[in-house]
Amino acid sequence: MDFYTATEKGKSMTENIESDEVRFDDRLTSAGLYRSLFANMQEGMAHCQMIYEGDQPIDFVYLDVNPAFEKITGLTQVIGKRVTQLIPGIRQANPELFAIYGRVAKSSIPEHFETYLASLDISFSVSVFCPAPGEFVAVFNDVSAQKHLEIELREAKAYAESLIENANAMVVELDLAGKVVALNLAGEQMTGYTNAEVVGRSWFELIMPRLRYPDVWAAYKQTAVDGLQRTFENPILTQHGEPRHIRWHSSRRIRRNTVVGTVLFGIDITELKKQEEQLRETQWQLEEAERIAHIGSWSHDLVTGAINWSHEIFRLLRLDPRTTTPSHEAYLEKVHPEDREMVRKAQIISLHHRMPYELTHRLLLADNTLLYVHLSGETRFNGEGKANRAVGTVQDVTLQISNEQELRSSEERFRTIADFTYDWEYWRGKDGSIIYMTPSCERITGYAPIEFSANPLLTTQIVHPDDLDFYEKHLEGIDESTREENIDFRILRKDGAVRWIAHGCRPVFTKDHVLDGRRVCNRDVTERKEAEERANRLAYFDSLTGLPNRRMMEDRLNIGLTQAVRHGRSMAIMFLDLDNFKTVNDTLGHHIGDELLRNVAQRLKEAVRSGDTVARSGGDEFVVVLPEISRPEDAGSVAEKILATLEQPIAVSAHQLQASVSIGIAVYPVAGTDDAQALMQKADQAMYAAKRAGRHRYRFFDHAN
Repeated sequence: MDFYTATEKGKSMTENIESDEVRFDDRLTSAGLYRSLFANMQEGMAHCQMIYEGDQPIDFVYLDVNPAFEKITGLTQVIGKRVTQLIPGIRQANPELFAIYGRVAKSSIPEHFETYLASLDISFSVSVFCPAPGEFVAVFNDVSAQKHLEIELREAKAYAESLIENANAMVVELDLAGKVVALNLAGEQMTGYTNAEVVGRSWFELIMPRLRYPDVWAAYKQTAVDGLQRTFENPILTQHGEPRHIRWHSSRRIRRNTVVGTVLFGIDITELKKQEEQLRETQWQLEEAERIAHIGSWSHDLVTGAINWSHEIFRLLRLDPRTTTPSHEAYLEKVHPEDREMVRKAQIISLHHRMPYELTHRLLLADNTLLYVHLSGETRFNGEGKANRAVGTVQDVTLQISNEQELRSSEERFRTIADFTYDWEYWRGKDGSIIYMTPSCERITGYAPIEFSANPLLTTQIVHPDDLDFYEKHLEGIDESTREENIDFRILRKDGAVRWIAHGCRPVFTKDHVLDGRRVCNRDVTERKEAEERANRLAYFDSLTGLPNRRMMEDRLNIGLTQAVRHGRSMAIMFLDLDNFKTVNDTLGHHIGDELLRNVAQRLKEAVRSGDTVARSGGDEFVVVLPEISRPEDAGSVAEKILATLEQPIAVSAHQLQASVSIGIAVYPVAGTDDAQALMQKADQAMYAAKRAGRHRYRFFDHAN
């Protein structure tokens, strides 16, 4: 059966093929007409016999093809050949062809599908029907260009969607009602909402602050109406209630020439707004600072000649910025005539030597007001070394100059008084520096004021080593203290002499009650101290031997006894009387006797411990106080040591004298829990017991005595 007969039989089956399939009109009954259609149609057509293996279609043979087949596929001389011969591997690469063709050839149910043959690199749109059992007719178009376009469109769409989704800017698609169609990832991050949470909801009700809603909605409607691209800014509220400021760029969404909504591109400019606000605040603060400090700034573009003054310069010069153009001439006109040349020279020298300049000059204003200003400036140079800009400041220092003049006058009055003060006085700053030192310091210390200013530690370095710890404790925290203090200590003059200083210091405050150091007054009290020392020695020391006298001995005895009672320990007192001392006085003279007493005193001091007390009670009597002993025998050991040391001859003038001593000892608490007077009486009784026993020996107090 040829193709035309098969076509006649299968025409009833083609009536339902879709509009893009080959249709055969029942009225076309002429074979010539069919052949003309077959030969001239643009679609490729192939009439094939299906080959099965069992129920599985495994191949097909071409029975007939039209010219368009060869043109589209590039295959020629295919009649009677199997497709697997013509296109090796097609069954493995396109199994769907065999399945569909085999199914149509068996069921006579036409089908339409699209496929891609990699071996031919062609995409096909295929309509297939069954003209006779086991056969099929495939009518196809090459849709490669369309498929490529679709792929490009899909890729372009995917690329655009990726750009939108991953853009740093928020992208919001809205419909004409202002409801969200889509929100990209950046929008989710900025607002805190997910795309799923906002789609279908009113964007303005959801995200725009209520107070801003009318203006924003009006702007949105205007964009939708006139189609113009617009840029505007407004705040939004995130899901967490955080305000963010967004700069928007809007554009219409158009589909099939119809406006369907708006696309909003938003950039978060919250930080930029903060910076702008900070810049405005900084500018305001600068203007306020200039106003409060009475300091203005200026700049001069040396290329264009343009000069700018801050508002404060206009105020200083009493000029109206609305009617005055800044210029050198306008400024010099306000400079005092005697100072104009100085100002000109400073600017010229600065430019010539490429160095900043500063000077203080006067302004003489229209109302004859005289102001002092501090003018400073410097010139900037470009990479080629050419001057291109000058900048500087003008500060009103009238009050400062007036205060300095008053201060100089006050300082002169102060120095007139302070420089002639008798005491050594100085002002010590909070940082330890010497702010002022009176010239009298040199008379007292031997050091000049400049030496103290150069080395503030000198005030400590000249303190006597024995008083240094005491003085340094006084200094601890003194620079931050508000207390007044008075102490006495010794210093070493530059020449090595020791002087006593009565030191007084008190805090110094500024007029604003801020601590500003300490005022120190040092008075040389060496003579007073020496007089006190002499009086003290007369009151507490024996003038002949230098030993403590009876008064001091009693004080130390009372202290030792109190400590012994408190701590439950023993102590002892020893009364000593020189044997036959009257004979020395009578035969050799009182001066020999006095020298003997001094030598005995020295040997007694050497025989006892440093914490023990050796005192002269009067005449040839001595007392030794032992404030702490372990047992009575310890006192006996000291007595034996004293006896031994006095057995050695004592050279006095040309005489070798032999001293002999009787010692009485009273031990607390062995001798009873007596007071100091009772204890001394018992020691005295023990001493007489020693004399009765033969002299030059010691005896402990014993009630049997």
